[in-house]
Amino acid sequence: MKDKFDEIFNSDKYKDCLKEIKKVRADHMQKEKMEKKELEYMSSDKKEAKQKKKSLKDKESAKKIMEDDIDT
Repeated sequence: MKDKFDEIFNSDKYKDCLKEIKKVRADHMQKEKMEKKELEYMSSDKKEAKQKKKSLKDKESAKKIMEDDIDT
C-alpha cells in the first residue's frame, strides 16, 4: 500500500528535487557573495587608479609650469 501511495504522489522524487534545488540555490548564493566581494575590491581599485591618474596629471602640469619658468 505504501508503495502505491508513494508511486501516486511521487513523494520521494519531490523530496529529492527539493534537496537538489536547495543545493543549487546555496551554490548560487555563495557565488553571488564572492562576486559581490570581488566587485567591491574592483571598485576600490578603480577609485584608487582614478586618484593616482589625477595626481599624475597634476604633477605633470606642475612640472610643465616649472620647466616654462626655468626657460624664461
